[in-house]
Amino acid sequence: MVGALPVAVIMVMVDVGLGPLATLVIANPNKPRVEFRRDLAVILADPVAGARLRHADLWKGRPLYYTFSVDRLELVAASDIDEQDMEAARKDNPAFVPGPFAAPLWVWAPLPENEDERKRIVESAVFATGKDVVQMPRYFKPYEQAHSAIRSQLKPIDEVRGLTMAEKKLLTPQVAEIGPADKVGAILFDGPSKSAVAVLDRDTLDIKAVLKREP
Repeated sequence: MVGALPVAVIMVMVDVGLGPLATLVIANPNKPRVEFRRDLAVILADPVAGARLRHADLWKGRPLYYTFSVDRLELVAASDIDEQDMEAARKDNPAFVPGPFAAPLWVWAPLPENEDERKRIVESAVFATGKDVVQMPRYFKPYEQAHSAIRSQLKPIDEVRGLTMAEKKLLTPQVAEIGPADKVGAILFDGPSKSAVAVLDRDTLDIKAVLKREP
C-alpha cells in the first residue's frame, strides 16, 4: 500500500537490532592510525560470534506486522509474538502467518467477539499484565476491512489523544506542510520502543509521513 514507506517507517521507529549494526561503521579510515587499528581490532576480535549476535538480534527484531487496532497503528516485531500465539494462528488463521522472509503484513487487529476474551485482553493491555490483541495473530483480519474505522480515527494533530501540548505544538506546523486538515489526518503509530505520529491521506489512506514526537 505504501510502497517504499515501510522502509522509512522502520528507520524512524525501530531501534531493535541497530546497536549491533554500529560495529559496521565504527572503523573510520579518516581517524588517526592508532584509533583506526584499535577499532578494527575490536570488530575483528571475534567475527563469528559478532555475526551470530547481529543475526540473532536482527531476526528477533524484524517487523512482522503493521497493525491497526482501536485507535492507532503499531509495528509488531517477531519478538512481540510468542510461539504459542503463532501456533494458534497457524491453526485458526493461517493467512496471517508470514513466511520467514516475507515483507511485513498490514493487518487489522480487532478485539475478539467473545465478551470474556475481550475483557481479558483489554484488562491485560490497560494494566500491562499480559498480551495485547496485536500480539495475537489468530484474531487478525484484512487491513482493508478496517478502512472505515481508520478514517474515523484520523484527527487534526491537536485532537490526537496521548500527545502532550508540547508535542502538538511541535507537530502542528509539520502536519500543515503535508496537507490541509480536510485532506490528511494524524494517528498514533507505535513501535517496539518508540511512538510516532503517522499522517495519512484521508481518501486513499496512504501514509504521507511518519513524524517523531520529540525534537
